[in-house]
Amino acid sequence: MPIIDLLLYYKIAEGLKMKGITQSKEDYLRVLLELSDDGAEIHSIDIAHALGFSRASVSRMVKILGESGYLTKDDAGRLSLTEKGYNIAISMKRRRSLIKGFLEDVLGVEPFIAEEEACKIEHSISEETERKLSKHLENLK
Repeated sequence: MPIIDLLLYYKIAEGLKMKGITQSKEDYLRVLLELSDDGAEIHSIDIAHALGFSRASVSRMVKILGESGYLTKDDAGRLSLTEKGYNIAISMKRRRSLIKGFLEDVLGVEPFIAEEEACKIEHSISEETERKLSKHLENLK
């Protein structure tokens, strides 16, 4: 694909992103989902450890995400995704899994590299690309 077409694709994909949410917010929501998968109570410190960020940075983002309606924080400091936050987090988790699977299974990329690349790419693809990638991978099975 020529570089101009590739740049245009990413520009279009960026414009189609989910309602203006940033990559950083998507990462926080996905990590919160992943940490809560086993039913554990999640606090800001857990996110700080998972992402390698300071507690202060995480506290600021948790406040922003709460004010935006993506998560709630109770009096004990436990964090929970709202339905809005959950929907974005599950979408990001699914996108990462699809991209990682494509990179590993179709292109033969090493798992560690595929994980890193999927983390970068998941924020840029459109819903159409996600659907087509999913269909392509299903057809390979």
